[in-house]
Amino acid sequence: CNGGSDGKIIVSATGGTPPYSFFSSGGVLNTTGIFPVLNSGNYIVTVTDDNGCTAIKSAIVNQPSAISLSNPSVSDVQCNGGATGQIIVSAAGGTGTITFSISPNIGSQSPSGTFTGLTAQTYTVTATDANSCTVIKSATVNQPLPIIISTPSVTNADCNGSSTGKVVVSATGGTGAITYSISPNIGTQSPSGTFNGLTAQTYTVTAIDGNSCSTTTTVTVSQPSAIIVTSSVTNTSCSGGSDGKIIFTASGGTSPYTFKLGATSNTTGSFLNLSAGTYSCSVTDNNGCVAVNTTTVGQPLAIVITPSVSNVLCFGGATGKVILSATGGTGTITYSILPNIGTQSPLGTFNGLTAQTYVFTATDANGCTKTVSATVGEPTPIVFSTPSVTNAQCNGGATGKVIVSATGGTGAITYSILPNIGTQNPSGTFNGLTAQ
Repeated sequence: CNGGSDGKIIVSATGGTPPYSFFSSGGVLNTTGIFPVLNSGNYIVTVTDDNGCTAIKSAIVNQPSAISLSNPSVSDVQCNGGATGQIIVSAAGGTGTITFSISPNIGSQSPSGTFTGLTAQTYTVTATDANSCTVIKSATVNQPLPIIISTPSVTNADCNGSSTGKVVVSATGGTGAITYSISPNIGTQSPSGTFNGLTAQTYTVTAIDGNSCSTTTTVTVSQPSAIIVTSSVTNTSCSGGSDGKIIFTASGGTSPYTFKLGATSNTTGSFLNLSAGTYSCSVTDNNGCVAVNTTTVGQPLAIVITPSVSNVLCFGGATGKVILSATGGTGTITYSILPNIGTQSPLGTFNGLTAQTYVFTATDANGCTKTVSATVGEPTPIVFSTPSVTNAQCNGGATGKVIVSATGGTGAITYSILPNIGTQNPSGTFNGLTAQ
């Protein structure tokens, strides 16, 4: 090797008077003529025989040219923590073919001097020729700073099921400009790191530098729970009434809530003085999210009264009768009559009525009322025509006669006479009467 000390000179002698002794200009005396462990250079060997006669011989120990190892060509790792570094070296001089090795021994070894798949660190490259002579050089493979994503800024969705979420990210390190992407790929994509129009879910945000190195982070966009609106309904007391009531209650979303029913809004959810019908209440929370509840205010069936009338039997009498029946309303129905004469009956039977028109009122358990009028009739009065009288023919005789007739009343009219003497005749002819 160049600069080595493994050169050798071997000298042999003939003639003279042996034995011989050999002395080199390097200061070595021996009887073998072999001089090892020599550096390169010019040497003079003196041979002396047994009689002291001498001979001189010069010799040259040569060496190969020094191995010259080029400065390593280094390609740094593209991504922090990666194994894409490369070192390329070349060499000249030495003896025969030169091969190369690297330490630490990682990546792809290459006797030709190209080393790939290297991580970031300092390496020692060794060039070795055919005589195993070596030369070494160190080379450092660097790497960029790691890409670090800062804690994402998250704006949650305003409303359950809405797409108003937002994520803003930024990153440092890496090489060159960093761009960003998000998965699932919804909403508004933004290489600058701002992502709008997101629904509630977990996203993976990726930061990519100029070398296509990347790192990811997960971020969750939340949402309020859905607004749930329930209702408690009080139906109207009476058919056609306006005392119905609805109390709406909201949960979920973001309180406080505003309740709107028609043109009326409040924060209590209580709506009074409602008539029967279907109502839709719009509930808006503090984020402007809206839920709708539709409910119905009912009403009892209308009270319907059916009167059954029995007229007065005789003109001017008080034998009239009205029986009422009713449907609808709520609970037990009671009844009253005006004018308040005869026998009152909350159960709906009214006796002892004279001929006239009455107003009946049915009242249910809620105090709802319904009126109906009914007329109790009576027959026309019985009116006698002027009796036809035939006097008795003789004093004290019983030959008198009376004939009567009448109109009015009801049905066939029959007749009787008092004192009951003579011949009775329901048809109105009475014979055999005495004078009286």
